[in-house]
Amino acid sequence: MPPPWMAGSAGAERKDGAASAPSADILDGSPEGFVAALRPAAEKAAARLGLPAEALLAQAALETGWGGHVMQRPDGSSSHNLFGIKADSRWNGGRVQVSTLEYRDGVAMRTKADFRAYDSYEESFNDYVRFVQQNPRYAEALRATEDVGRYFDRLQQAGYATDPAYAEKIGEILKKGPFDTAAGARQEGVGAG
Repeated sequence: MPPPWMAGSAGAERKDGAASAPSADILDGSPEGFVAALRPAAEKAAARLGLPAEALLAQAALETGWGGHVMQRPDGSSSHNLFGIKADSRWNGGRVQVSTLEYRDGVAMRTKADFRAYDSYEESFNDYVRFVQQNPRYAEALRATEDVGRYFDRLQQAGYATDPAYAEKIGEILKKGPFDTAAGARQEGVGAG
């Protein structure tokens, strides 16, 4: 399944109009390779949020198609953006422009948007933590980290993603992905509403 920012297309569209290639980075597009490569950074970031690493890995898997469709810079190198965080006027770092699928009033619409670009996947995880912790609209989600399902439901309700099934899709990845069951009970409520 393609990530939300490129759903319905053969590839992300770069600012210059060319389609992007799958990431030629350390990620091979396989769920097992994705988890193995990113687990150390996910564990550090998740600990800062009070979530299991599997929760962030599942979210990043949804956003990137298990790393097979990480947004690319115009030169073809990876943006390392694992969480689909957009680059608004407050963002001073690198950026990449791609065609994205946004939902408005329940209707899917294709638009172009700028997304943040990083120098590493670890930087992407660290920025995700900063982003949700420093954004007051995600306060309810941060108060619900004891239950992964409620966390993602509240993150979605606060406007993190426009896809009305965002939390549910992450829940499906958590159920079917190549994760160990260490987070077991904390994952049960994902996408439950």
